[in-house]
Amino acid sequence: MTVTLKATHLVNEGSYLVQRSHTSASLEVDGIPVTANTFVVSDPTTILSVRVFQPAITHYEGENGETLSVELFGEESRRLISKGTLEEMYSSSYVFANLDDEFAYKRFLKTWKPVFGESRTEKEPVKLEVVEVRTNSGDPDILSLWNSPKCATKAHLYTLDRTAISLRDFKACCEAHSFDYNIPSHCGIRFAKIDGKYLEFDDMDFSKSPPFIGTLDQCKAEKERLYKRVKDEVKMFIARYRTKPALKNAAEVLSDLGTIRSMVQEATPMKESRDTHTAALAAISKLQTLVRGELLD
Repeated sequence: MTVTLKATHLVNEGSYLVQRSHTSASLEVDGIPVTANTFVVSDPTTILSVRVFQPAITHYEGENGETLSVELFGEESRRLISKGTLEEMYSSSYVFANLDDEFAYKRFLKTWKPVFGESRTEKEPVKLEVVEVRTNSGDPDILSLWNSPKCATKAHLYTLDRTAISLRDFKACCEAHSFDYNIPSHCGIRFAKIDGKYLEFDDMDFSKSPPFIGTLDQCKAEKERLYKRVKDEVKMFIARYRTKPALKNAAEVLSDLGTIRSMVQEATPMKESRDTHTAALAAISKLQTLVRGELLD
């Protein structure tokens, strides 16, 4: 019976990640026994299932060295046992009405001992069922998802941990500037602080968001976006709190614009002034973008 094993084809590595699954068959690779539940091979044909057959009885040998064939032993055993009666509660126990018959049967079994031949080993290739094709993104932050063997390479999907990446990037930026920073143990960098001041990371809590999944290019773009988002916010902090101009600077203007925009948003316009209200918000947003761009250049 051919053993079937499931495997993941690791394309970039040129190898197969093989699962033993529920098979109890003994396996070997390149002549070496494999006991692990998961193992890797580059050539599936090197995996063999190993079956060991217990040795069969070749004949029986008496107390004085005489021999008796398996056939003759069986015939004589059946003749002697036919004089007894099988006990109902014990499937292999016989009761004899005649003590001489019972003695003859037991004496026969004691006299003739089985002689076994050698055990036999069979080895045959296993059948490998590829259930997934996994590619290496080339980036340890971007991990390959389960991909169907029939899925084209360009259609393979990957994922990245946005919380871990943004945390790492934020720490790196802070340490590069020798900032005293604090990050709570939840919500990623959503409530991160530098010098005791919160940063504007309202959009950086991924704890309740679904995992980011996309093509390799999409994952690379998202990773780059996260890095730029973190770096820009740290630059904004420097512009606001570490730059010391003689008069009012652009960072303060940007902060004031944010306050003004919040005030305008909270205002409830009359029907006839609603368009003006919307236009004012748009103008403020445009000015915020311009000032922010100046600060990040």
